[in-house]
Amino acid sequence: MRFKDIFENKSTGTYIGINLSDSSIEKLNKWCTESLIPNCNKEFHVTFIYSKDDLPEDLEKPNYNLKINRNTYEYALFGDIENILVLKFKCDDLVDLWNKLRKKYNFQYDYPNYIPHITISYNVPKEFNIKKLELPNFPIELIGDYRETLF
Repeated sequence: MRFKDIFENKSTGTYIGINLSDSSIEKLNKWCTESLIPNCNKEFHVTFIYSKDDLPEDLEKPNYNLKINRNTYEYALFGDIENILVLKFKCDDLVDLWNKLRKKYNFQYDYPNYIPHITISYNVPKEFNIKKLELPNFPIELIGDYRETLF
């Protein structure tokens, strides 16, 4: 992002996130504290689109009132140095819609596929062993989206 783009109000892309219910956020925060996860994120969400392209305002929206089945949870470490702890989950509705929108609008994305996930921590130390970490034992509810223009 360049200062000139902000000053001239030129968008450099589109971000769409999906909100979690308040009760899901409370449960995740409690679980993070009890699990002693370092640098735990407190503002949980699901990134749906992070595109380098401007996308129309009237994009088809995901189906909400979804409860993510806890039996589909899995941990992963993202980032160049694998220090971003995420909770991946299976949600065919989100993946199918993402693929449909990507095909329709041909938007740029940094990864070849969409992986639904919630970022748990943006900075876990190398010595933190995710294999010893218990998965959350509750479903997570998705309730709506929000959109931001990237500058």
